[in-house]
Amino acid sequence: MRMLSAFLCFKILSLWILGLPTLMATNYVSSGTGNYDANGAWVGNAPPTVLIAGDSVFINHAILLNQDIIIKGVLIVNASGSLIGSGNSILIGDGTNVGEVYNYGTVNCKKITVDGSGTVNDSLPAFHNIDSVKTGKIDVGSNAPAGLFRNESTGYVLVSATYGDAKGEAHIDGYLQNCGIMKFETKLKNHGGQLSCGGSIYTPLVEFDDNGGRAGTMTNQNLCTDSGSSTQPQFFSNTTGNTYNSISAFLVGESPTGSGNQVSGADYSIDSTSFFICGESLDGSIKSGPLPIEFGGWDISGR
Repeated sequence: MRMLSAFLCFKILSLWILGLPTLMATNYVSSGTGNYDANGAWVGNAPPTVLIAGDSVFINHAILLNQDIIIKGVLIVNASGSLIGSGNSILIGDGTNVGEVYNYGTVNCKKITVDGSGTVNDSLPAFHNIDSVKTGKIDVGSNAPAGLFRNESTGYVLVSATYGDAKGEAHIDGYLQNCGIMKFETKLKNHGGQLSCGGSIYTPLVEFDDNGGRAGTMTNQNLCTDSGSSTQPQFFSNTTGNTYNSISAFLVGESPTGSGNQVSGADYSIDSTSFFICGESLDGSIKSGPLPIEFGGWDISGR
């Protein structure tokens, strides 16, 4: 009996030791302005390049993003903080369904990638924007349906053709929930992704392309250009390999066809009653409530 008790104590102690990394999560809190990798800008040590699951970063000051970072834990930019670096990128998840970024301040960077595993997942990994983001490209899902970029009703996102990665493009394989305002200076490519949440997107070009049999879906969103409500984006569908055919005439000013409220093809599925082009839905109704008509500009170069 005494030997059994000793064995059980040893097993319990071993399991406790093995569980220590999980129990001993690390919080990294900024203490002042400085580089992301500079210990002097943080209480204690600077965060690592790869933030592991369970660890958290809290940015309350102006932090220069001077290296590419991978987030598998939680990174929070508070209202008093900023994370800015046009030459470096933020990768969330890195092929796993973990990692979250919450931006209540300003994030300006080369590129933002939300990259989960192949499992359908609209919760993790995730980027949540509550205030201002400026970047050269946004990639959500990376050919898998896992990954979420959510822009809240207070959020503004500029994907620039001259800043950072300079693509001016959003590539959506996962989930884009835009409840606020987003501007893609080059195009929005819906590669089997899902777009929703009732916001407004300004872009000159929309491309639909299926991904593994998943059509790009859009619902409850208003798409226009930043030149005013009279200028409509061009819509294209990839139905013959890498050749994109215009579907603008079918979507703009035409009566929808298809099952129920859906306007659909091999590469796209659009809800005709809640998807709007410059304020007018595909079924001819006008979007109710306030609608941004003209985009004048927004300076988010820093605080």
